[in-house]
Amino acid sequence: MNFRDFKIGWRLLIKEPSYSAIVILGLSIGFAVCFLLLGLVRYQTNFDTHVPDVDQVYYANEKWHMEGFNNWNGAIPFKGREALVNSGLPLIASVYSPRPVDVRYGERVQSIELSLVDLDFKKIFGIKAISGDLDAAIKRPDAIALTEKTAVKLFGNIDVVGKTVLIDGKTYTVTALLPNQPSNTAAPFQALGGINSATWEDGWRRNAIENWGSTNGMVFMRFTGNTTINAAEKAIYDGLKQSKFYDQYVKPRLKDLNGGELIEYKIKKLRELNLDPNMNSAQLNDPKILIGLSAIAILILMLAMTNYLNLATVRSVRRQREIAMRKVLGASAGRVLRQFLSESILVCVLAAALGLLLAWLILPTFMDMVNLKLDNIFNAWSITLCFLSSVLLGMLSGVYPAWTALKVLPTAALAGRGNAETASGLQVRRILTIAQFATAMGLSALAIAVTWQTKFLTQLSPGFDAQQLVVVDAPAGLKDSTGRAFYDALKRIPGVTKVTVANEGPRSLHNADEVALEGKPKVSLRWLLVNPAYFETLGMTAKAGRLFDSALDQLEHSPGIVLNESAVKKLGFSSNEEAIGKVVNQRGATLPVIGVVADIRNADPRQPDQATYYGFGNWGSTFTIRTESNKDQLQTAIESMWSRYFPNAMIRMRTMEADFADQNAADLRIAHLLTGASFITIAIAAFGIYVLAAYSVQRRTKEIVLRKLYGANNSAIAKLLAKEFFILIGIGALIGLPIAYWRIQDYLSGFLERAPIGVNTIVGALLVGIVVAVLSTLRHTFSAVRIAPVQVLRD
Repeated sequence: MNFRDFKIGWRLLIKEPSYSAIVILGLSIGFAVCFLLLGLVRYQTNFDTHVPDVDQVYYANEKWHMEGFNNWNGAIPFKGREALVNSGLPLIASVYSPRPVDVRYGERVQSIELSLVDLDFKKIFGIKAISGDLDAAIKRPDAIALTEKTAVKLFGNIDVVGKTVLIDGKTYTVTALLPNQPSNTAAPFQALGGINSATWEDGWRRNAIENWGSTNGMVFMRFTGNTTINAAEKAIYDGLKQSKFYDQYVKPRLKDLNGGELIEYKIKKLRELNLDPNMNSAQLNDPKILIGLSAIAILILMLAMTNYLNLATVRSVRRQREIAMRKVLGASAGRVLRQFLSESILVCVLAAALGLLLAWLILPTFMDMVNLKLDNIFNAWSITLCFLSSVLLGMLSGVYPAWTALKVLPTAALAGRGNAETASGLQVRRILTIAQFATAMGLSALAIAVTWQTKFLTQLSPGFDAQQLVVVDAPAGLKDSTGRAFYDALKRIPGVTKVTVANEGPRSLHNADEVALEGKPKVSLRWLLVNPAYFETLGMTAKAGRLFDSALDQLEHSPGIVLNESAVKKLGFSSNEEAIGKVVNQRGATLPVIGVVADIRNADPRQPDQATYYGFGNWGSTFTIRTESNKDQLQTAIESMWSRYFPNAMIRMRTMEADFADQNAADLRIAHLLTGASFITIAIAAFGIYVLAAYSVQRRTKEIVLRKLYGANNSAIAKLLAKEFFILIGIGALIGLPIAYWRIQDYLSGFLERAPIGVNTIVGALLVGIVVAVLSTLRHTFSAVRIAPVQVLRD
């Protein structure tokens, strides 16, 4: 192929603008969707590629082999970092503890995430300050370092070194300006400080640094010499064995493990972190989901290429006279082949360019859909690969039309004979149409199932009356005078009926402890500390005994604890009533059971409801407010009074429904992606069968005329044409729908509660396919019915 071949191909495309616009636009949609989906997959699988020698960087993981703690938690105690550093192994290590802080500069308060680290953090991740002293920010308790983006957010510019801000009323100096981090990093930060930062209360800091039983962040390490993962894991465990925590807490429990260990440590490569399901529950980092999205991306592009191949084949049949003339005038087989390949490559390259433009325009909406900041998705590597792929696809898709052109016999073509597609060619295009509909119906069924299941989950009762509830995370709770004053002010807002305070939200509890009945083995229960109005605020009633009552109970004098029904079963009671009055032992304390309450559904629909006990406590700062008036008015009232109590803090407020929506957001994003993909595949399939219908009517014109002359009515002609297409759809359904049903069942198997999804989704997808086929062939069916025999015979 040379420049002249492409020049001729360009002229031919301009000569047929309708054909050119259709094939280029159709292909460009395939390229755009493929580029975005594969860009998403590449983003998720290429975390931290900016880190120098990233394959030498690792993170530590911890798992407790104890009932109720069955998963790897993606972190280890900070004492593990100390054990690694003191082991003598050739490595450096740092803790990483991100936490939101509210920063005041002048009259403005902004929320940022401050990550507390050690000095070696900058060496592990290759961080260099743009200006200022990063070491000072990490060493000094009253200093921080800001990224460029955070500096602009707080100050409006990046000239920030030496400036001061207020955090929780204390003054901190900005000692360094740092470059912005890529969004696909496992250790993101907006600001850096040291683990001795004054933003951390002394009690929390001591517990985090000195307690082997406390996990407050991650530990990263870089191997600097010849060492192994096993050696590093052993160093952490050796450090644990030398601690008082091991002697006092771990050893007594080893006898119940039949020679196993209570705590297991594992070290993994940093590059694996984003794909670790224990570290990220967003679904779009699940390797299975990413493989599926890659397959969908390639399928959509291949289906778009199929449509182009169909059109190009029909066009090559129509160009047989032109091809015959070229051969008569001396064009060799190689010359004809080069001409068709150059045209195909030109079409694909133009479609790739338009596809990249469409992808760039769609990218902001796509990022909102997947809730990811896909920065750098458009780079030299991805754009070059897109164009190289278009050239390769152009060559491959041009082979079959070129082959049909090479078989043209000049004498027959110039005599007006042989200008019909061969039986084998028609069969190939039918097979491609079957593949299109199999994919479209399969994806439609899967999209219907995922959307149905997600909607089903959002409509499940959480186990309490979630309507009219507003949640506020405040800087202080009932143990603080400001928190108590805020609590009293909330109760005075018009329309507010109840206010309660707890140490976290009700649906996903993170704290657990071992408890036991007298003479019974210990079990692990989650716990939540609340004030007396908790169950009244949530609108829950007792299943047995009584619940906490704000009219009877005082926070300072606990009447006992309340169990949920899962805890009752876990403790071995045969009924809720049997648990009332029994005493539960917890670390030497005796906790009488005063009541039983229904389970609150787990925020993770793939996990069972948490066995929980509820007790009194004043150190929580999650306020839940029930109102009998408009929730928007309540939120406005809280916003107006917020600065009187917490002038240095951002307000964090939401409705309980918004909380639930966030908890189902991951599955909803998958549903949106699948729905979008199914719409695109349906559109591609519709266009494919539209083209096939047009050619079928053209190919069978004489047959239709003869049938009419022999008495066939319009209904018979319509049935003749419909039969061909519905056979193709039926075969596509037999191929695509069983695969979709298998994938649906695999998807649903992870949920404890499932929507009543059966063959309904399969039937729905089949109906979608039939409707699309009918609409796509309707125009050409009417054309066939209206064919005038006299006109055709005259022609």
